[in-house]
Amino acid sequence: MEIEAKQNNKLKYILIVLLIVFLLSRFIKLPYYIVSKGGTLSASDKILVSGEGTNNIKGSFHLAYVELKDANIMTFLIAKLTNKKIMEIPTINEKESKEETQIRSLIDLKTSELTAIEQAFLLAGKPVEKDAVTNLVYLVDKGIKNIFVGDILYKINGIEMKYFDKIKESIQNKNVGDKVKVELVRNRELKEIELTVKENKGKKYIGILSTEIYKLITNPVVKFNFLSGESGPSGGLAIALTIYNNLVKEDITKGRKIVVTGAIARDGEIKNIGGVEYKLDGAINDKADVFIVPSGENYDTVKKICEKKKCPKLIKAINFKQVVEELKK
Repeated sequence: MEIEAKQNNKLKYILIVLLIVFLLSRFIKLPYYIVSKGGTLSASDKILVSGEGTNNIKGSFHLAYVELKDANIMTFLIAKLTNKKIMEIPTINEKESKEETQIRSLIDLKTSELTAIEQAFLLAGKPVEKDAVTNLVYLVDKGIKNIFVGDILYKINGIEMKYFDKIKESIQNKNVGDKVKVELVRNRELKEIELTVKENKGKKYIGILSTEIYKLITNPVVKFNFLSGESGPSGGLAIALTIYNNLVKEDITKGRKIVVTGAIARDGEIKNIGGVEYKLDGAINDKADVFIVPSGENYDTVKKICEKKKCPKLIKAINFKQVVEELKK
Protein backbone atom coordinates (compact mmCIF):
# COMPACT_ATOMS: atom_id res chain seq x y z
CA MET A 1 0.00 0.00 0.00
CA GLU A 2 2.84 2.35 0.87
CA ILE A 3 4.52 1.72 -2.50
CA GLU A 4 1.23 2.34 -4.27
CA ALA A 5 0.72 5.60 -2.33
CA LYS A 6 4.20 6.79 -3.33
CA GLN A 7 3.51 5.95 -6.96
CA ASN A 8 0.22 7.88 -6.81
CA ASN A 9 1.99 10.91 -5.27
CA LYS A 10 4.70 10.72 -7.91
CA LEU A 11 2.05 10.63 -10.64
CA LYS A 12 0.32 13.65 -9.09
CA TYR A 13 3.59 15.61 -9.08
CA ILE A 14 4.22 14.69 -12.71
CA LEU A 15 0.70 15.79 -13.68
CA ILE A 16 1.10 19.07 -11.78
CA VAL A 17 4.42 19.77 -13.50
CA LEU A 18 2.93 18.94 -16.89
CA LEU A 19 -0.02 21.23 -16.17
CA ILE A 20 2.31 24.08 -15.19
CA VAL A 21 4.41 23.56 -18.32
CA PHE A 22 1.25 23.49 -20.45
CA LEU A 23 -0.08 26.71 -18.91
CA LEU A 24 3.25 28.48 -19.27
CA SER A 25 3.54 27.39 -22.89
CA ARG A 26 0.07 28.81 -23.59
CA PHE A 27 0.29 32.12 -21.76
CA ILE A 28 3.91 33.28 -22.04
CA LYS A 29 4.05 35.38 -25.20
CA LEU A 30 7.10 35.43 -27.45
CA PRO A 31 8.24 38.41 -29.59
CA TYR A 32 6.95 36.76 -32.78
CA TYR A 33 3.89 36.56 -34.99
CA ILE A 34 2.68 33.32 -36.58
CA VAL A 35 1.44 33.92 -40.13
CA SER A 36 -1.76 31.90 -40.49
CA LYS A 37 -3.28 32.76 -43.89
CA GLY A 38 -3.87 35.48 -46.44
CA GLY A 39 -7.12 37.00 -47.67
CA THR A 40 -8.64 40.01 -49.39
CA LEU A 41 -10.89 42.89 -48.35
CA SER A 42 -12.95 45.05 -50.70
CA ALA A 43 -11.51 48.57 -50.70
CA SER A 44 -14.45 49.72 -52.82
CA ASP A 45 -16.82 48.97 -49.92
CA LYS A 46 -14.66 50.79 -47.37
CA ILE A 47 -13.97 54.09 -49.13
CA LEU A 48 -16.60 56.70 -49.91
CA VAL A 49 -15.81 59.47 -52.40
CA SER A 50 -18.80 61.80 -52.46
CA GLY A 51 -20.24 63.68 -55.37
CA GLU A 52 -18.09 62.80 -58.37
CA GLY A 53 -16.41 60.04 -60.28
CA THR A 54 -17.24 57.02 -62.32
CA ASN A 55 -20.92 56.21 -62.04
CA ASN A 56 -20.64 52.74 -63.49
CA ILE A 57 -17.67 50.97 -61.89
CA LYS A 58 -17.94 47.34 -62.95
CA GLY A 59 -14.91 45.88 -61.22
CA SER A 60 -13.39 46.29 -57.77
CA PHE A 61 -10.15 46.88 -55.89
CA HIS A 62 -9.28 44.69 -52.92
CA LEU A 63 -6.65 45.03 -50.21
CA ALA A 64 -4.56 41.93 -49.63
CA TYR A 65 -3.96 41.07 -45.98
CA VAL A 66 -2.23 38.47 -43.84
CA GLU A 67 -3.64 37.15 -40.57
CA LEU A 68 -1.05 37.32 -37.79
CA LYS A 69 -1.38 35.59 -34.43
CA ASP A 70 0.65 36.32 -31.31
CA ALA A 71 3.12 33.52 -30.65
CA ASN A 72 3.46 31.62 -27.41
CA ILE A 73 5.81 28.72 -26.71
CA MET A 74 3.30 26.11 -27.90
CA THR A 75 2.23 27.86 -31.13
CA PHE A 76 5.86 28.74 -31.90
CA LEU A 77 6.94 25.08 -31.66
CA ILE A 78 3.94 23.92 -33.73
CA ALA A 79 4.74 26.54 -36.38
CA LYS A 80 8.35 25.33 -36.51
CA LEU A 81 7.26 21.72 -36.95
CA THR A 82 4.69 22.57 -39.65
CA ASN A 83 6.96 25.03 -41.50
CA LYS A 84 4.59 27.97 -40.97
CA LYS A 85 6.07 31.43 -41.47
CA ILE A 86 7.25 33.10 -38.26
CA MET A 87 7.74 36.86 -38.20
CA GLU A 88 9.69 38.73 -35.55
CA ILE A 89 7.67 41.57 -34.06
CA PRO A 90 9.36 44.74 -35.34
CA THR A 91 10.97 46.87 -32.64
CA ILE A 92 13.06 49.98 -33.11
CA ASN A 93 14.03 50.63 -29.51
CA GLU A 94 13.91 47.82 -26.96
CA LYS A 95 13.25 50.40 -24.22
CA GLU A 96 10.16 51.63 -26.04
CA SER A 97 6.79 50.81 -24.50
CA LYS A 98 4.16 48.70 -26.26
CA GLU A 99 1.91 51.79 -26.25
CA GLU A 100 4.54 53.80 -28.17
CA THR A 101 4.87 51.04 -30.78
CA GLN A 102 1.08 51.01 -31.21
CA ILE A 103 0.99 54.81 -31.53
CA ARG A 104 3.63 54.66 -34.28
CA SER A 105 1.50 52.08 -36.12
CA LEU A 106 -1.46 54.46 -35.98
CA ILE A 107 0.75 57.29 -37.28
CA ASP A 108 1.88 55.03 -40.15
CA LEU A 109 -1.74 54.20 -40.97
CA LYS A 110 -2.83 57.83 -40.98
CA THR A 111 0.18 58.84 -43.10
CA SER A 112 -0.62 56.06 -45.57
CA GLU A 113 -4.23 57.25 -45.94
CA LEU A 114 -3.20 60.90 -46.40
CA THR A 115 -0.57 59.95 -48.97
CA ALA A 116 -3.10 57.83 -50.88
CA ILE A 117 -5.55 60.74 -51.05
CA GLU A 118 -2.85 63.18 -52.20
CA GLN A 119 -1.53 60.88 -54.92
CA ALA A 120 -5.01 60.06 -56.23
CA PHE A 121 -6.16 63.69 -56.39
CA LEU A 122 -2.93 64.95 -57.95
CA LEU A 123 -2.94 62.32 -60.70
CA ALA A 124 -6.65 62.95 -61.35
CA GLY A 125 -5.94 66.69 -61.69
CA LYS A 126 -8.09 67.59 -58.69
CA PRO A 127 -7.09 70.24 -56.13
CA VAL A 128 -6.00 69.14 -52.66
CA GLU A 129 -4.90 71.41 -49.81
CA LYS A 130 -3.11 70.77 -46.52
CA ASP A 131 -4.56 72.25 -43.37
CA ALA A 132 -3.91 72.04 -39.61
CA VAL A 133 -0.43 70.48 -39.81
CA THR A 134 0.68 68.71 -36.63
CA ASN A 135 4.24 67.51 -35.98
CA LEU A 136 4.36 64.29 -33.98
CA VAL A 137 7.36 62.57 -32.43
CA TYR A 138 7.88 59.40 -34.48
CA LEU A 139 11.17 57.96 -33.19
CA VAL A 140 13.17 58.50 -30.01
CA ASP A 141 16.80 57.50 -29.49
CA LYS A 142 17.57 54.88 -26.87
CA GLY A 143 18.35 56.52 -23.55
CA ILE A 144 16.10 59.56 -23.95
CA LYS A 145 13.48 59.29 -21.20
CA ASN A 146 11.56 62.58 -21.20
CA ILE A 147 9.97 62.52 -24.66
CA PHE A 148 7.73 59.86 -26.19
CA VAL A 149 6.34 58.68 -29.53
CA GLY A 150 3.12 60.60 -30.21
CA ASP A 151 4.11 63.79 -28.36
CA ILE A 152 3.04 66.90 -30.31
CA LEU A 153 6.00 69.17 -31.06
CA TYR A 154 5.29 72.91 -30.71
CA LYS A 155 8.69 74.65 -30.75
CA ILE A 156 12.34 73.61 -30.93
CA ASN A 157 14.99 76.12 -29.94
CA GLY A 158 12.25 78.73 -29.70
CA ILE A 159 11.23 78.25 -33.35
CA GLU A 160 7.74 77.05 -34.31
CA MET A 161 7.62 73.70 -36.09
CA LYS A 162 6.21 75.25 -39.27
CA TYR A 163 9.67 76.77 -39.81
CA PHE A 164 11.36 73.37 -39.86
CA ASP A 165 14.26 74.43 -42.13
CA LYS A 166 15.17 77.15 -39.63
CA ILE A 167 15.07 74.59 -36.82
CA LYS A 168 17.49 72.30 -38.68
CA GLU A 169 19.81 75.24 -39.35
CA SER A 170 19.75 76.30 -35.70
CA ILE A 171 20.69 72.78 -34.55
CA GLN A 172 23.59 72.60 -37.04
CA ASN A 173 24.92 75.85 -35.56
CA LYS A 174 25.05 74.33 -32.06
CA ASN A 175 28.01 72.51 -30.54
CA VAL A 176 27.88 68.84 -29.59
CA GLY A 177 26.75 68.65 -25.98
CA ASP A 178 24.74 71.88 -26.09
CA LYS A 179 21.19 71.79 -24.78
CA VAL A 180 18.18 72.53 -26.97
CA LYS A 181 14.81 73.50 -25.47
CA VAL A 182 11.86 71.54 -26.85
CA GLU A 183 8.28 72.66 -26.20
CA LEU A 184 5.67 69.97 -26.69
CA VAL A 185 2.09 69.04 -25.88
CA ARG A 186 1.30 65.79 -24.08
CA ASN A 187 -2.17 64.95 -22.77
CA ARG A 188 -3.22 68.53 -23.59
CA GLU A 189 -0.49 69.96 -21.34
CA LEU A 190 2.36 72.16 -22.57
CA LYS A 191 5.72 70.82 -21.39
CA GLU A 192 9.30 72.04 -21.75
CA ILE A 193 12.22 69.62 -21.90
CA GLU A 194 15.87 69.77 -22.89
CA LEU A 195 17.60 67.51 -25.40
CA THR A 196 21.33 67.24 -26.00
CA VAL A 197 22.91 67.94 -29.39
CA LYS A 198 24.68 64.86 -30.83
CA GLU A 199 26.56 64.26 -34.06
CA ASN A 200 26.53 61.41 -36.57
CA LYS A 201 28.42 61.41 -39.89
CA GLY A 202 28.96 65.14 -39.70
CA LYS A 203 25.30 65.94 -39.07
CA LYS A 204 24.04 67.26 -35.74
CA TYR A 205 20.75 66.05 -34.28
CA ILE A 206 18.88 65.92 -30.98
CA GLY A 207 17.82 62.27 -30.86
CA ILE A 208 14.25 62.47 -32.18
CA LEU A 209 12.56 62.12 -35.53
CA SER A 210 9.21 63.78 -36.25
CA THR A 211 6.56 63.36 -38.90
CA GLU A 212 3.72 65.54 -40.15
CA ILE A 213 0.07 64.65 -39.77
CA TYR A 214 -2.40 67.04 -41.33
CA LYS A 215 -5.95 67.52 -42.47
CA LEU A 216 -6.63 67.48 -46.22
CA ILE A 217 -9.24 69.70 -47.81
CA THR A 218 -10.64 67.98 -50.91
CA ASN A 219 -13.63 68.26 -53.17
CA PRO A 220 -15.16 65.70 -53.27
CA VAL A 221 -14.72 64.59 -49.67
CA VAL A 222 -13.11 61.21 -48.97
CA LYS A 223 -14.26 59.10 -46.02
CA PHE A 224 -12.95 55.77 -44.76
CA ASN A 225 -15.01 53.02 -43.18
CA PHE A 226 -12.31 50.59 -42.06
CA LEU A 227 -12.71 48.69 -38.82
CA SER A 228 -9.78 48.45 -36.42
CA GLY A 229 -7.02 46.32 -37.94
CA GLU A 230 -8.60 46.14 -41.41
CA SER A 231 -6.16 48.55 -43.03
CA GLY A 232 -2.48 49.38 -42.71
CA PRO A 233 0.38 50.99 -44.63
CA SER A 234 0.53 48.03 -47.04
CA GLY A 235 -2.97 48.96 -48.20
CA GLY A 236 -1.90 52.43 -49.35
CA LEU A 237 -1.74 51.61 -53.06
CA ALA A 238 -5.17 49.91 -53.03
CA ILE A 239 -6.68 52.95 -51.29
CA ALA A 240 -5.09 55.36 -53.78
CA LEU A 241 -6.34 53.36 -56.78
CA THR A 242 -9.87 53.16 -55.35
CA ILE A 243 -10.03 56.91 -54.76
CA TYR A 244 -8.56 57.70 -58.19
CA ASN A 245 -11.10 55.46 -59.91
CA ASN A 246 -13.89 57.48 -58.27
CA LEU A 247 -12.43 60.79 -59.44
CA VAL A 248 -12.08 60.07 -63.16
CA LYS A 249 -14.54 59.12 -65.89
CA GLU A 250 -12.73 56.00 -67.09
CA ASP A 251 -13.23 52.85 -65.03
CA ILE A 252 -9.69 51.48 -64.75
CA THR A 253 -10.91 48.23 -63.19
CA LYS A 254 -12.46 47.32 -66.58
CA GLY A 255 -14.75 44.85 -64.79
CA ARG A 256 -11.87 42.99 -63.15
CA LYS A 257 -11.37 41.88 -59.56
CA ILE A 258 -8.03 43.48 -58.71
CA VAL A 259 -6.15 42.56 -55.54
CA VAL A 260 -3.51 45.08 -54.51
CA THR A 261 -0.69 45.23 -51.99
CA GLY A 262 2.03 47.82 -51.51
CA ALA A 263 2.81 50.85 -49.36
CA ILE A 264 2.82 54.21 -51.13
CA ALA A 265 5.40 56.92 -50.43
CA ARG A 266 4.79 60.66 -50.65
CA ASP A 267 6.59 60.79 -54.02
CA GLY A 268 4.31 58.05 -55.39
CA GLU A 269 6.91 55.26 -55.17
CA ILE A 270 5.53 51.85 -54.16
CA LYS A 271 7.34 50.20 -51.25
CA ASN A 272 7.79 46.49 -50.51
CA ILE A 273 5.72 44.83 -47.79
CA GLY A 274 5.83 41.64 -45.69
CA GLY A 275 4.05 38.33 -46.17
CA VAL A 276 3.63 38.76 -49.91
CA GLU A 277 3.42 35.01 -50.60
CA TYR A 278 0.44 34.69 -48.24
CA LYS A 279 -1.22 37.70 -49.83
CA LEU A 280 -0.80 35.98 -53.20
CA ASP A 281 -2.54 32.91 -51.73
CA GLY A 282 -5.41 35.15 -50.68
CA ALA A 283 -5.67 36.59 -54.19
CA ILE A 284 -5.67 33.11 -55.75
CA ASN A 285 -8.26 31.74 -53.30
CA ASP A 286 -10.54 34.73 -53.91
CA LYS A 287 -10.24 34.25 -57.70
CA ALA A 288 -8.65 37.61 -58.48
CA ASP A 289 -8.14 38.56 -62.12
CA VAL A 290 -5.14 40.78 -61.35
CA PHE A 291 -2.62 40.89 -58.50
CA ILE A 292 -0.62 44.11 -58.14
CA VAL A 293 2.61 43.70 -56.20
CA PRO A 294 5.58 46.03 -55.50
CA SER A 295 8.62 45.70 -57.73
CA GLY A 296 11.85 44.31 -56.34
CA GLU A 297 11.96 41.49 -53.80
CA ASN A 298 8.15 41.24 -53.53
CA TYR A 299 7.64 40.86 -57.27
CA ASP A 300 10.53 38.40 -57.61
CA THR A 301 9.05 36.21 -54.85
CA VAL A 302 5.60 36.18 -56.44
CA LYS A 303 6.94 35.61 -59.96
CA LYS A 304 8.88 32.56 -58.79
CA ILE A 305 5.79 31.08 -57.10
CA CYS A 306 3.67 31.72 -60.20
CA GLU A 307 6.07 29.72 -62.36
CA LYS A 308 4.79 26.62 -60.50
CA LYS A 309 1.09 27.41 -60.00
CA LYS A 310 -1.73 29.22 -61.75
CA CYS A 311 -1.88 32.85 -60.66
CA PRO A 312 -3.81 36.01 -61.54
CA LYS A 313 -2.23 38.39 -64.03
CA LEU A 314 0.68 40.09 -62.25
CA ILE A 315 1.38 43.82 -62.42
CA LYS A 316 4.71 45.05 -61.12
CA ALA A 317 4.14 48.26 -59.15
CA ILE A 318 6.98 50.80 -59.39
CA ASN A 319 5.07 54.02 -58.78
CA PHE A 320 1.45 55.12 -58.62
CA LYS A 321 1.25 56.74 -62.07
CA GLN A 322 2.84 53.70 -63.73
CA VAL A 323 0.32 51.34 -62.08
CA VAL A 324 -2.61 53.44 -63.30
CA GLU A 325 -1.19 53.43 -66.85
CA GLU A 326 -0.79 49.63 -66.68
CA LEU A 327 -4.44 49.22 -65.66
CA LYS A 328 -5.63 51.45 -68.49
CA LYS A 329 -4.10 49.17 -71.13
